[in-house]
Amino acid sequence: MTDFMQAGEVRVAFERQGQGPALVLMHGAEASRQMFATLAGEYSLAFVPFLLDQVALKPELMQADGIHANAAGQPKILANLWPELKPLLVAPGKPAS
Repeated sequence: MTDFMQAGEVRVAFERQGQGPALVLMHGAEASRQMFATLAGEYSLAFVPFLLDQVALKPELMQADGIHANAAGQPKILANLWPELKPLLVAPGKPAS
């Protein structure tokens, strides 16, 4: 079932599926960031504005294709993601906190 929400001037369509904490993956340009931040706030979602922050513009951290991080860039991606991801992880057999 498709739900809708208003994010500033933009109406956003989204679907809810499955059980457990929400995981929302979004892709967009800089102009989309405020819309995504609004959606994350509205639904209490973890939000990482740009996964490749401090990586994408450093050629030494990127593969030759200029799109994907290389092995040296991976720890920086983890540093961007981990503060939001860690609280969502639950050990098997343990209640979510």
